[in-house]
Amino acid sequence: MRFDRSNYEIWLIEWLDGTLIGEQAEKFRIFLDKNPHLKEEAEFISQSRLSPGNQSFPGKNHLKKTAGDLSPSLIEFLSIAYLENDLSNDQLNDLKEKYPDILTEIRQKGLFIGLKMSDIGYGPVMSIAGYNHGIFAVYADNDHSVLQFLPPLIIDDDNITYIIERLDAAVKWAKDNPRYLGNVYAPAYLRRPKA
Repeated sequence: MRFDRSNYEIWLIEWLDGTLIGEQAEKFRIFLDKNPHLKEEAEFISQSRLSPGNQSFPGKNHLKKTAGDLSPSLIEFLSIAYLENDLSNDQLNDLKEKYPDILTEIRQKGLFIGLKMSDIGYGPVMSIAGYNHGIFAVYADNDHSVLQFLPPLIIDDDNITYIIERLDAAVKWAKDNPRYLGNVYAPAYLRRPKA
């Protein structure tokens, strides 16, 4: 194998670990001599040593929790979205009140949001409408009337405003275009009986 700038790190590690021996080790030393800045880096790295500390943390097992140890209200309280009041239920409920014939329920755990809609066709239609209006959201596989989306963890106020505005525009588009509801495939067990 030939040493070059694209692969020298692999050989450097082997050389430092002592697994590069004999003729290969000598060729690598010559390569470093021809590349002084890489030789300087190798010398710097060779001086660095990490050694495990000998510290003990008594009682750490009491800190460990499983999901079963936490109540739903505690999970909600501990979520970043709750602490930062990101995408509050108030903002989503405003949309629900604006479109009561489409949005029937808001489901939210932290930033994970589900919008339950009045017809199973709205999930796929809203996935497309959301995409066309700048929001990536998918309908739930087990209930096509639920649109799911998960905003980024580092969301800021401007992005919250953007999401609410884009979601509003997507719902308005879906409401203004009911003809697409009938074109959406849904398995027989999810279809509503026609009245």
